[in-house]
Amino acid sequence: MLDLAVLAAYLLVVLVLGIVFARRAGRSEEGFFVAGRRLPWWAAGISMVATSFSIDTPMGIAGLVASDGVAGVWFAWCFAIGGAGMLGYALLAELWRRSGVITDAELVELRYSGRAAALLRLVKALYFGILVNALALAWVMKAARGLAAGLTDLPPDLVVAGVLALTLVYSASSGLWGVVASDVLQYGLILGAISLLAVRVVNRAGGLHTLVDHLERTGGPSTTFLPSPGEPFFGTFLAYVLLLWWAHKNASAPGPAVQRLVSCVDERQARRSALCYTIGTFVFNYWPMIVVALGVAALYPGADAEAGFVRLLAEELPAGARGLTVAALVAAFMSTVDTHLNLGASYLVHDVIRRFVRPRAEQRELVLWARASTAAILVVAVLLSVRLESVAWAWALLASLTAGYGLVTLLRWFWWRINAWSEIAALLASGVATVVVRSLPEPPPFGLELALVVGLSTPVWLAATFLGPAVDGEVLARFVERVRPWGWWAGYGGGASGLLRRLGVWASGTVALLSANFALGGAIFGRGVLAAGLLVLAVVSGALFRRLDAEPRAGGGTVASSSSRGSRSASWRR
Repeated sequence: MLDLAVLAAYLLVVLVLGIVFARRAGRSEEGFFVAGRRLPWWAAGISMVATSFSIDTPMGIAGLVASDGVAGVWFAWCFAIGGAGMLGYALLAELWRRSGVITDAELVELRYSGRAAALLRLVKALYFGILVNALALAWVMKAARGLAAGLTDLPPDLVVAGVLALTLVYSASSGLWGVVASDVLQYGLILGAISLLAVRVVNRAGGLHTLVDHLERTGGPSTTFLPSPGEPFFGTFLAYVLLLWWAHKNASAPGPAVQRLVSCVDERQARRSALCYTIGTFVFNYWPMIVVALGVAALYPGADAEAGFVRLLAEELPAGARGLTVAALVAAFMSTVDTHLNLGASYLVHDVIRRFVRPRAEQRELVLWARASTAAILVVAVLLSVRLESVAWAWALLASLTAGYGLVTLLRWFWWRINAWSEIAALLASGVATVVVRSLPEPPPFGLELALVVGLSTPVWLAATFLGPAVDGEVLARFVERVRPWGWWAGYGGGASGLLRRLGVWASGTVALLSANFALGGAIFGRGVLAAGLLVLAVVSGALFRRLDAEPRAGGGTVASSSSRGSRSASWRR
């Protein structure tokens, strides 16, 4: 009863948040999907971190650690380098905010011209708005169903359906305002609960050193941060570090992150929110989950890692603490569901209905379409969830399907020659290459699969880039004037005057970020010399990062004045 009381209290708070923010979201399409562009940086940043931590995340991490040791988490850590990490902060966050778009699909017709641009916008809206968002929702539903089956005697489908119904109510009524407000609440609960579970696991094992020694003696998962060249996982690790961060669709920032960046008050706050997200995700997020994953491997050797995580919750936590942890996981589940429902609906309403079906629709009508689309996305996700093999399998499938697409989404910010056909060719070639590679009599390891998909799709989109028609000059000139990007624009404006310094910010920031991450890991595992050395490296590279980042931004955008920031802060308080 205590567990149920804790869970019920949390669900009630979330429902109240949805009711409180419903009026703000119902005023306009921008109010519903981008919070009227009035989000402060800290709320946007925490919301992005919360969205990246779903109910499937601890289960997926448990699976990665069980198969490849702690080094397997490089599947997530590699994104610290790219648009989901330090590259997003150094080069892309302010460009997204200056673009003024609601979705990344809308950027297509701002950046490209002609019927190909309209076609690409429609394809991206349907592909990412329905298929990719529904797939992301499907794997978190599968994880939630497994959690419910292990922790309650109630039918798992009934439990998940009840939580989904509540999530649909507050996300469809309150839009991004309610999503972000609940995310801020949820993240503190999530991180605290997983940390509590990690402490319980360590205490049960008699200490972290005892746990690690036991795994080493019994041939359990390795706790080294980097694989050795002779290990089977080493090739996949190289694929993560050298390919995945720029080849994946998240190369230019994940869809939920883009939605928060364009919702910030101004470009300065967009950059701050990106830094908040990067530090929160790639320094603090994963270590409690890694400790829990090692505990699962030690306590339940030979068992399925995802099922072992659920069993750990049921057996190792006392009443009250178990309710708090389950509430946190439900919070993680809801934060991901509400984000992807709102994001998917934004594609359907803004890039399909408003652009192609009802271009003269009034704002109130668009909000009604938004709420209906939210429900439609949920139905598609429920149907997909029953077909998934596992959480880790879904992660790998999505990474492979878009492995040949990410570089195009990066280059379009810097190189005038990229056109709509470049993106269309990259999407199609990447999907076809994935099907071909996975249909081989002996499918290759995941790392080699990524390399093959990139290798097969890159010549296709390069050919489309040079053989396809160039983007209309007037469109390029308007894009450059509005976004003010760095890079090479063939006389349309812009330029590379600030690019080298921002690349220095990216490089030094990446070193500082990863050094701080592994210094924390070294401290957790009692590797004092390693932790101290990495901490020194983090401090030195962090100082260089701050110095480069503080210099005038010659090629980039302007920074809001103090009076402008003050008026916007007052607007937020109102």
